[in-house]
Amino acid sequence: MKKVLSCLTGILVSMFCLTTNAQQTFFNKVYYDANDGLSVFGADQSPDHGFVMVGKKHNGSGTMFKIDSTGQIEWARQLGSPGMSCELHDILCNTDSTIVTAGLLYRNSELKLSIIKWNSHGDSLWTKYFSGMEFADRVKISALANGGYLLSASIHGYYSMSGIRSLIIRLTEQGEILWSGTYTSTLYKITPMIARELPDGNLVIAGEARNVESYRSNAFVVKTDDNGIPVWSVIMQDTEESSYSSVHDVAVTVDGIIALAEAEYRVTLIKLDFSGQTVWSQSYTGAGYSMWTSFPGNIVPLTDGGFILSYPGYFGGTMIKTGNNGDPVWQQFVFMDLLKVMPTGDGGYITFGNGPIYGLKKVPDFIPHAGVYKTDSVGYNEYCIFPMIVELYNFSAMFSNLNIQNTQAGYSSSASVEISSFPVITEDTCVVFTGGLNDHSTIAKALTISPNPATSLISVDSGIPFSPGSTLEIINASGSVIRKIPFSSDPLPVAVSNLPNGIYLLRLISKQQYQTGKLIIKHQ
Repeated sequence: MKKVLSCLTGILVSMFCLTTNAQQTFFNKVYYDANDGLSVFGADQSPDHGFVMVGKKHNGSGTMFKIDSTGQIEWARQLGSPGMSCELHDILCNTDSTIVTAGLLYRNSELKLSIIKWNSHGDSLWTKYFSGMEFADRVKISALANGGYLLSASIHGYYSMSGIRSLIIRLTEQGEILWSGTYTSTLYKITPMIARELPDGNLVIAGEARNVESYRSNAFVVKTDDNGIPVWSVIMQDTEESSYSSVHDVAVTVDGIIALAEAEYRVTLIKLDFSGQTVWSQSYTGAGYSMWTSFPGNIVPLTDGGFILSYPGYFGGTMIKTGNNGDPVWQQFVFMDLLKVMPTGDGGYITFGNGPIYGLKKVPDFIPHAGVYKTDSVGYNEYCIFPMIVELYNFSAMFSNLNIQNTQAGYSSSASVEISSFPVITEDTCVVFTGGLNDHSTIAKALTISPNPATSLISVDSGIPFSPGSTLEIINASGSVIRKIPFSSDPLPVAVSNLPNGIYLLRLISKQQYQTGKLIIKHQ
């Protein structure tokens, strides 16, 4: 935890360098609705090198909007009508420029799972709904080689485990059901996080198996035939330190299944062969909690045989590039509630997530918003991303057999939903610094430091009345507090001649609030 907090402090140092004149390689964008705010749950790249994001406005409307390769809004759609609320959870951009979204529709206390196909301009082509669920979450959709789709969702009751079950639906290219089923076990409640097609046309389903007696969760992986009938299924065994494990995404390669998991409270990669045997496993940085979405991270196979993966962390998210055996190549701390990372056509990466970061902007000062940051080929972005030390932990993933059965289930129905355009506000910033158009209250309350750059003596001015007992901290670029000074006057003179050249964060802590500012030391 100390390492994470140090990284956060270092990030804040770099954050105050923010400017809209970024190099062409990078951009940092925040998107929100001025009245209700919005959050993004899924994203995909379109054939024209733009990106489409889906999620919800916080007034109950589902949202979808498209940006170009530089982050500019092309169009935006909201879904909903009186008595109806929507959420869009996942998205696929097809090679013919059409779009397919998956999500949830609530109408008259009835829940429906929705599939909508759109053209490249955001006009709906057809809509399908599937009923018979009390409550659902984590709706994911993936493409099949024959042009159809594979849909997974977690279904459960509000107050007990008795209703927890999985739902997998195989659809035609027109959204018609080929088959649908749920998966159960005698000792476990099965919650799928992802379902994908294997090279031989069979399927892999992975997620969380929760013990009905101990309530402990374990990662599971199931291989089925193309009709969803289980071929084999395995569950991760507990270790002495692990009380929770779950698979959150999988990547399929020519020779195996790569599972992005959380185990021992750390981000973990596990490779299984197509018979369910562990090939290798690696464990990295600590895993955190996403306050905006229940979709914690993703993994994408890269053309060099390695992988790029993302995961929420503490006060932000982690992006890791690995080799083909899971060894870490580099790691970056992304300053937002990280949802997804994907490679771009120019060799860089683009990250999607939500903000503001919990604890750095407080209710009611923030409006929920989505963030998109573009990086170079090593995940670097000089404003909203901060390098982290690559850490690797010993971890051996061990699986045992899991007895699992499937039951046919589900039926389709039709309904209409109102679709309209809405304005999306865009700012060139990072998620922590927004909350209203041109209303960066965190920046407005920054400390005034002069001269800056400095060599020997500076004057620090809070600009507002400070509380008795306030303390001024000087923090170096690695996140260490190197000096604490009682803030006894405003402005306060501070000697800095003994500080090496570099960038420092000054933080004034009082009983009511804290203020920050950036200091540059530049000796001749």
